[in-house]
Amino acid sequence: MSTLLSNGINKHVLDASLLPMMLRNMRAAVFPNNTLGPPRITPTAAEELLIRRRCAETLLSLVPERIQDIYFGRDKERRIGEVEEVLNIFSDRYCNKHLLYGIVELIIVRLMPELADKGIEELWEERLN
Repeated sequence: MSTLLSNGINKHVLDASLLPMMLRNMRAAVFPNNTLGPPRITPTAAEELLIRRRCAETLLSLVPERIQDIYFGRDKERRIGEVEEVLNIFSDRYCNKHLLYGIVELIIVRLMPELADKGIEELWEERLN
């Protein structure tokens, strides 16, 4: 299976004749009209409340009804209110910054596992010596 996958990647993805076209298509997808996309419009306070409510409703829809009854009770508004309270933690900038750093660190460690054990300076010394 791994040989088949490796062969497919080498044949279809790493083909020198297809690589420029794939890079051009990726660039066009990420940077339409060869520029950055338009800036995000910051929602108003009312829109933020509506977004938080829709998010809470969506999260609750993922939990089976019986489990919701056990943990949140039978009142739907109370359920939504409790989930919205949990979502309020994401309104704290400090918490969001640490969450983002944690996600970036996890991605980097998954891509380069040796960074979990050693620092960048140690790896440089090891590779240059």
